[in-house]
Amino acid sequence: MHFNILSTGRGVATTLRPVVCTESMHFAFDNAEGSMTAIFSNDEKKAVYREVVDGECEIPASSFEGNVHVAVVLDGNRIKCDDVIVSKVDGTIVVTPNFAKIVRHIVTQDREIGELKDALADSNRRIEELAEKMRSYYEGYDLI
Repeated sequence: MHFNILSTGRGVATTLRPVVCTESMHFAFDNAEGSMTAIFSNDEKKAVYREVVDGECEIPASSFEGNVHVAVVLDGNRIKCDDVIVSKVDGTIVVTPNFAKIVRHIVTQDREIGELKDALADSNRRIEELAEKMRSYYEGYDLI
């Protein structure tokens, strides 16, 4: 399972197809440099910590079942990543991104983008008003 660590302070899953594992679950984190520790946890507060070496780490396949929260600590900052769902099917482990949470995050981002666009439009309007005032102050004056 691959994650892309964004400059926004979020890690997004870039592997969207199910990954089948037997003994261990492999995780990779792209676009992150420095000392990094991966944290895998569930709602029962069970947690597994792994040092990330060359952007990758592994945890035992039997560590979790169900929804798993993924995060990394990069240079002292905790970065939340998309959750994954771990299922046991016929003696193998299947890992998939939690698409329900990804969609919820997209909806939240769309709201934030709308608010930012409104704020930007308001700022641009105010800048244009100030520019017009400045033009009117200098109108009629010959500046050398």
